[in-house]
Amino acid sequence: MTINKAFVTGCAGFIGSNLVDRLLGIGCEVVGWDNFSTGQREFLDQALRHQRFRLIEGDSLDASTLTSAIDGAEFVFHLAANADVRLGLHHPKKDLEHNTVATFNVLEAMRYASKHAVVGLVKQLAFELAPQVRVNGVAPGGISTDLRGPESLGMAQRSIASIDLNKTAPDRVPIGMVPNASDYAAAYVFFASRQDHIPATGSILNYDGGFGIRGLRQTMGGRELPQRIAQTKPGASS
Repeated sequence: MTINKAFVTGCAGFIGSNLVDRLLGIGCEVVGWDNFSTGQREFLDQALRHQRFRLIEGDSLDASTLTSAIDGAEFVFHLAANADVRLGLHHPKKDLEHNTVATFNVLEAMRYASKHAVVGLVKQLAFELAPQVRVNGVAPGGISTDLRGPESLGMAQRSIASIDLNKTAPDRVPIGMVPNASDYAAAYVFFASRQDHIPATGSILNYDGGFGIRGLRQTMGGRELPQRIAQTKPGASS
């Protein structure tokens, strides 16, 4: 598996710093994230001398900064946490914030900033929870809803519903149409079926209407396909 860019939370911890070194060793670009509440900067001495490593000192409770920092990462390794469980009864709020809320913020940042990172999370969870739990994902495409982007990226005032998708679909969507909500439902039913999804775990079903093929610049290459097929038939004039 090729990893071009990774984001590592808790990069200055024991495992985090060794993971950073390992990723750099296989040619990966790494962005490290740590608030240094328990992490040690000296653990990153080797990484800090590497041109493919960038260190960001930040707290995972700062959702907007985290979202900006994680942008572009293909894989996210979330190792930041309050690991000192001995005094959990004395500071339950700290455990809640730095373990549960921080993890939620990482997942939200991944959802907004990079769909590729979510793929990495699905695969990692599929490995760690196997064989008891199957972890799969569906990557749906655009649908006319009031869904908006993150305020931190200046996208909170524009919704998908403000775009006339039906008007632009023939030129913008590879399948030439805008699916409705019911069109996406079958993908989730597939993964929920014990009979149909037997071999599936760590899988992402790309249900985006074909955007993942070439993006938006050239959405389809078969507009003239019927004419080209007609020309190949016997007796067709050239």
